Amino acid sequence: MANAALAGALVLASCASGERSVATYPTAQEQAAATPLPSVAVGPKLASPQAIWTLRSALNVAALTCPGRAVADRYNQMLKRNKSLFADAYAAEQERYRRSYGATWQARQDRDMTALYNGYANPDGKQRLCSAAEAISAEAASVAEDRFGYFAADALARLDGRAVETASRSR
Repeated sequence: MANAALAGALVLASCASGERSVATYPTAQEQAAATPLPSVAVGPKLASPQAIWTLRSALNVAALTCPGRAVADRYNQMLKRNKSLFADAYAAEQERYRRSYGATWQARQDRDMTALYNGYANPDGKQRLCSAAEAISAEAASVAEDRFGYFAADALARLDGRAVETASRSR
């Protein structure tokens, strides 16, 4: 539950700080109106499927747009290694959208995912994305599946230009 709260706090901090973020996140009002995130068990605590899926999305953009093959190769290895974790995170995200938006859930999820991908693909943030993704994709290969939720929260903080200690302090 702490990681779900951490992910929400990171999203709210990005909205409240006034800093320009590479990714586009829901507003504070949209976050407050959303139902609680379902969680995937990882280790002794729970991690947010949203953080796991968002990291996968960010690294997908990096794999497609960053120069060289290292990020793309590591991204593909990460997908294979954590196939069930990503499938569970996506299913949980779909359920969250169904509960939150009813009959219009699919259109809302499609819109939000497009905004997320476009945010990471923003040319103004490409250098920062590629630099962070290079390190994060290398680390992802050695993270055990039961620790991946923690890793995702920390990695998202780095991708969005915030200090890693922000995520670490909240645990």
